[in-house]
Amino acid sequence: MEVWLDPYRYRFDEGHQLVTSFRAFLDGGWFGNKLASGYAHRYLTYSHTDFVLATFVEDFGFIGFMTFIFLVLLLLFRSFYLIQKVQDPFGFYLGAGILIVLGTQFIINMFVVTGIFPITGISLPFVSYGGSSILIVLISLGILVNITRKENLGL
Repeated sequence: MEVWLDPYRYRFDEGHQLVTSFRAFLDGGWFGNKLASGYAHRYLTYSHTDFVLATFVEDFGFIGFMTFIFLVLLLLFRSFYLIQKVQDPFGFYLGAGILIVLGTQFIINMFVVTGIFPITGISLPFVSYGGSSILIVLISLGILVNITRKENLGL
């Protein structure tokens, strides 16, 4: 807990991940750096899994980060809009649960990388490396697509 509250005090030990993540956000600037050439790609230990958002921001900058957040919010709000029209209560609750899980995963990962939450190990959906995570996310999206088919919406 002390590492999360003061990562710079432990920057050479347990706080290295968080401090390197902060540096990646700063080095990215507004428009980012050359792809895969930044500090985070070399020194961030889990740059392809838990902290992939830090390397993304270093590569694409604050503008890319905001674009990514916009696209995630667009996906979540559009899915929520479609789920509200589902006639079947089970389909509605299943879709709402999937959206809550995906939205929570996005939020927790973004908060961890920016230092708002302590490091948890939750991956970023659609982006993080890992077979089981992407498999579950794609299955969840397939279920969402099936729930929001035209027959189920009552249109």
